[in-house]
Amino acid sequence: QHSQHPYNYCHEKMFGKITLDANVDGKGLKAENMNTSVNGIIKKIQFNDYAYQNIKVEGNLAKGIFDGNFNIKDENITLDFAGNVNFSKSPMLINFTADIANANLSGLGFVKNNKYTGISAKVNVDCKGNNPDDMTGKIFLTNIIYRHEKKIFDFKDVRFFVDDNAGNKTINLSSAIADAQLVGKFKSTDVFSSFSDFLHNYLPALFSQVKDKKKYRQEFTYNIQLKNMDVVTDAFLPGTKITCPSSVSGKFDGQKNNFSFDASFPLITINKHKLNKCNINISSENNALSFSASSKRFQVSDSIQLDNIHFDSHACHDTIGFNLKWNNASQHYKGNVPGYIAFSEKPKTKIKFLTSEITIADSLWQINPANELVIDSSFIAVRNLAFVCGKQQVRIEGNISKEKEERMYLILSSFALPNFNPLLKDAGIILQGTISGNTSVANIYDKPVFGSNSNVQNMILNSEEIGSGPVVCIYDRERDMININGKLTKKEGDNIKFSGDYFPSRDTNSIAMETEIHNFHLNFFEPFLKGDFTNLKGNASAMLKIGG
Repeated sequence: QHSQHPYNYCHEKMFGKITLDANVDGKGLKAENMNTSVNGIIKKIQFNDYAYQNIKVEGNLAKGIFDGNFNIKDENITLDFAGNVNFSKSPMLINFTADIANANLSGLGFVKNNKYTGISAKVNVDCKGNNPDDMTGKIFLTNIIYRHEKKIFDFKDVRFFVDDNAGNKTINLSSAIADAQLVGKFKSTDVFSSFSDFLHNYLPALFSQVKDKKKYRQEFTYNIQLKNMDVVTDAFLPGTKITCPSSVSGKFDGQKNNFSFDASFPLITINKHKLNKCNINISSENNALSFSASSKRFQVSDSIQLDNIHFDSHACHDTIGFNLKWNNASQHYKGNVPGYIAFSEKPKTKIKFLTSEITIADSLWQINPANELVIDSSFIAVRNLAFVCGKQQVRIEGNISKEKEERMYLILSSFALPNFNPLLKDAGIILQGTISGNTSVANIYDKPVFGSNSNVQNMILNSEEIGSGPVVCIYDRERDMININGKLTKKEGDNIKFSGDYFPSRDTNSIAMETEIHNFHLNFFEPFLKGDFTNLKGNASAMLKIGG
């Protein structure tokens, strides 16, 4: 028979119209005596809102066994498939190979972006089963190549082995990236709903309970040994490195409400920040879900580090209580920051820091316990979140919402500029003096409005007296530009004036400033000239234009 017509395949919503041109020849109406061959071209088939074209099909269906091949030569994918499926037995027997070349996941609609994201691989399947939950056998993925724009990532080979012994299933994964094992009684279709039930016991406002009580029992252990994560992090988390060997292990028993997760990483690097000897532990005990994370050292920069970090939390009754601690004995840095997060007034989330102490270079900062943060889908409200050290205060207050008039404020009172020195050490800058003032932001859901009005007192930079005076910054949202104006004076009169614009979204020509200086000591400039000039003496006054 010869046919050429479009028709709707409605069994799956992901499928759409099919245009088929094929020859079908055979006999028999029942599966046990059917013997039919098909040879033709699927000119177009809609799947996942994409129209695949030019699919050549050739095969034979006899006595419940399909044996054949098809190939796709579409502008977004090339695929060659050959194999057979035996429907005459239960469980079904499935054996096929597939060669996938240059599958453009963006073009096919699996990845929602306009950048090229592609994958190539060879697939070999030798399994039996009637559905994913009772499937056993082996699946090999070889020569896996992932492409993102012009970058190519070689994932090499991944092998899956699935075995079932009287309902006790074992899944083994082997690859150059990691080895993993999952052992126990589980159904993949129920795992997420079962875990949602588990979390509902502690955070019912966030996780709903599945009403179907006939779900299959989920009881399994898991073990993952990370061997080399470079290709994974380079592809999906650029700037991140996970030193191996690292490990992840644990267990889950949905019926007994028992869960554990244990992970150990020698070193995690995120850009220039490093977490040494990082451990993560999660367990369900004493009617609470406990989470703890620790790191021997968090290297913020070359000159700033936090040692002996411990974060502990416990979740129950829609509330997460937490405590963050660190202690740098040699540098006199330590902290103890307890608090809680409450979800009981969903959709609102409330966060509160309890009495806290942070020591920075022998200066003790405390958090005002009268603080509160409220987060909703359309607003953020902060009340009296104040960090206090003697006369110094840093306070966050206000609202962020879709109302254009509402503002969030950062308020500084007598804040000591030397607090910035650890951050500026690598640049060779040492500050003295204080700064007071406020910064506000509003309308972030539409066109952000930013402004800052500060007053600098007795500023000294690298032993050079700069002076005191106002610094005003205003964000021009139409031009995406921050206008900066300031004037600092000494007893003798004006010392420095500056005015100009900064364009934060530009990679080049992002700053255009005019600066007027009076009677600056020339040796002030030596740290910024990087050895080009030394032993500078005398004073200088100038009009400067700064750009770049």
